[in-house]
Amino acid sequence: MGFLRKIVSFFKRDTSDASEPEEALKSPDVPINPPSEEPDKRPEYPLIGDFDKPTDIYSPVEEPSTGDSSVVNITPNPQRNSLLGNQQNESESSQQQEESYIDRIRREEEERKKREWLEFLKTKRAKRRKELEEQLILIDKQLTFIQDRIIAIKDEKKLIVKKDAPDLSVKEESYSSKATNLFESKDVAAITSMGELFQLRIEEERRKIEEAEKTALINIEGAREAINNRNLDRAKECLDIISKQTAFIENKDINAAIKDVVFAITELSNQLEAEKREKEEQRRKQEALAAQQRAEAIERQRQEEEARKLREQEERRERARKYEEELREKEKNQQQEINRLNGLSSTLKSDAQEIVNFLHNNGIYYLYHFTESSNIPLIKSRKGLYSWSYLLSHDMKIPSPGGNDTSRGLDRDKGLEDYVRLSLCKSHPMAYRIHQESEGRANLVLLKIKLDVTMFESTRFSNVNATDKRAKIGSDLEFIEENLDFEAIALDWCWGSDPRHKLRQAEVMVKTFIPSKYIINLDNPGTMTFSN
Repeated sequence: MGFLRKIVSFFKRDTSDASEPEEALKSPDVPINPPSEEPDKRPEYPLIGDFDKPTDIYSPVEEPSTGDSSVVNITPNPQRNSLLGNQQNESESSQQQEESYIDRIRREEEERKKREWLEFLKTKRAKRRKELEEQLILIDKQLTFIQDRIIAIKDEKKLIVKKDAPDLSVKEESYSSKATNLFESKDVAAITSMGELFQLRIEEERRKIEEAEKTALINIEGAREAINNRNLDRAKECLDIISKQTAFIENKDINAAIKDVVFAITELSNQLEAEKREKEEQRRKQEALAAQQRAEAIERQRQEEEARKLREQEERRERARKYEEELREKEKNQQQEINRLNGLSSTLKSDAQEIVNFLHNNGIYYLYHFTESSNIPLIKSRKGLYSWSYLLSHDMKIPSPGGNDTSRGLDRDKGLEDYVRLSLCKSHPMAYRIHQESEGRANLVLLKIKLDVTMFESTRFSNVNATDKRAKIGSDLEFIEENLDFEAIALDWCWGSDPRHKLRQAEVMVKTFIPSKYIINLDNPGTMTFSN
């Protein structure tokens, strides 16, 4: 119970400490400034107003004494009194302004310190409350343990059973009156004589010798059998047993047999050691041979790899040489082909300029060729437009070739497969048909071609689509004047039933190749649009 009283007193002391901050807050005598802070210092504030002589705002104001009866009253001058009164009023008003400003600053500073001190007390009180809660939890645990221990001690006390003290009283015994013989005679054992002991010793020695000889003979046979089986460990075990019996063996034959066994074991040990050395030597030789074979195999593999690399290098050089020869041959053929193709545009018609002038006079300033936009990069790289027959014969593939098997068959029938087809109008009916067949997915662009291609000697003209059965094909100015309908060509659109529909499809056919220098808008071709 003394321990419980200590705990309760400690608890009361902690709770009293915790209540101190609250009482300090309630008490009006508690100082506002915290103990840890320095005493308030007077701030030096600038004075308001311009005065001849600065005054100390903290200096005490001396009040005039009214109790002295010996003061002489002097009659004041009214003018002088009025001036003094004005000056005094001004100084009092300025002093009141200064005091009101300083009081306000001082009041704000005191409020700020008060707030800081209250915050400090709140923080300290919360921390102290937390510590007290932890101590209360610990005390509760200790009280619970003490109560459980008290209950357990009480239970143990109930189980203690009182036992009676042992009976140490002396009991009286009855004694018989029969006489007791305290000196009874005992039988004395017979004493062995020295001769008998000597005979016993001799008999014991003989028995040990017989047992030793018997054990030696058995182990000699076991050792011989182990030697015959080349079991050195078993032979040594038998020899160890024999060596323990040699002190009792006097038979010369057995001693001789033991020596023979020792020699046989020594010889077997030497033989086994020699065989072990021989096997170890053979193993080393085999390992050395295997290592040599591996090294030779690695060397052969390295040589084969070097030979293979040399063959591959030689093959690559040979392929490179053949490829260079093929490239040179190909470049040579290409140059010859370029010269041949350029030759097609170098020879002009006799009436070439008249044809160009006639076309200008009839409103034709450019020729047109429509194609897929995906073909433009190849047209640039191949330096111009080629006929579809030339592309096939020279294995020059393009992403979107024009025409189909039917149109190409008609071209072959009329011998027109090696011509690049040009139109005299922008809105060619064949372009609209491709647009409809592709359901608008075809991205067609229009290339503008110079009229210079009409001056080539091999260039031909057609009054309608050249594959039409009624088409007329010619190559001079007279044919153009008589067969081309420039009014129909100038139309932007007409019905298919209109006779002018076919006349709008008049064509200019350039032999094999149109160089890119005659294509005006190859870098920025115009996109073709169609109205439904």
